[in-house]
Amino acid sequence: MKIDGRQTLSKSKNLILLTTFLTLTAILFPLTSCAKQNIFVPDGFSHDFSQVELNSLASLARKTAYISTSNELFPYPDSRNLFLSDDDLGIAVRFINNGKDRGCLALYSGLDKKHLKDAVKYCTAHACNDPRYQKITHEEIPHLKINICIFSKWEKMESPYDFILGEESLIVDNPDSPDQDGMRTLLQTAYGTERNFSKDDFLKALCKKAKLEEDAYKTQSLIFYKSKTLTYYDK
Repeated sequence: MKIDGRQTLSKSKNLILLTTFLTLTAILFPLTSCAKQNIFVPDGFSHDFSQVELNSLASLARKTAYISTSNELFPYPDSRNLFLSDDDLGIAVRFINNGKDRGCLALYSGLDKKHLKDAVKYCTAHACNDPRYQKITHEEIPHLKINICIFSKWEKMESPYDFILGEESLIVDNPDSPDQDGMRTLLQTAYGTERNFSKDDFLKALCKKAKLEEDAYKTQSLIFYKSKTLTYYDK
C-alpha cells in the first residue's frame, strides 16, 4: 500500500493542533471557573451586581478599615439616609483572618444600590470594633479576607427547615426575649457554607448566636425569615 507523506504530515499537524487546543482549554477553563468562585448568586436573587461593583465595595471596606483603625477621626456616614428606601436590599460586611471571624455588622434591609457605599462604610467601621472579638488592628488589615453578603427581600418561613442551605440567610425573631437586642438575630449563609453545615448545624449556630439553647428552634415559639443572598469574597 502506498502511503502519501503529505496526508500523514497533514494529519500530524491536525493532531498537534487538536492536542494544543484541548490542553489550552483544560488550562483556561479552570482558571475562569476559579475566578468566579468568589461570587455566588442564587437563582431568584432580585438584583444584578457586576464583579466590578463588588470589587469596588470590597476596596471601600478595606480603605474604611484602614481609616477607622488609625488615629484619624472616622467620618461616619449619616445613617439617617440609609433606611429611607422602599427597596429590599440589606448588606453585611465581615472580616476573616486565617479562617477565623474578626468582626461583622449587618444592615438587614431598607437599602437601595445607591446607598450601599455608605452602608459598607457604616458596617465596616462597626465591624472593626465588634465587641465579640479583639479590635482589628491597622497592621492586620492587609491579611484580612473580606466577605460581603447582600440580602434580598426577607420572607417569613413556614418552618425552621424551610430554607435552601447555601443560598438563603436566616433571621430568627424571639418574641419572648427580655432584651431588645436579643429579639432579632441574623446568620448569613456564608457562615454555614464555610463550615459545611447541615440545616440542623446552621439552625443551632443561629440559636446560639441569639443566646438561646441550641435546640430552641425545635422547642420554642420562634419566628424565622429567609433571604436569597449574594455571597462575595475579595480573595
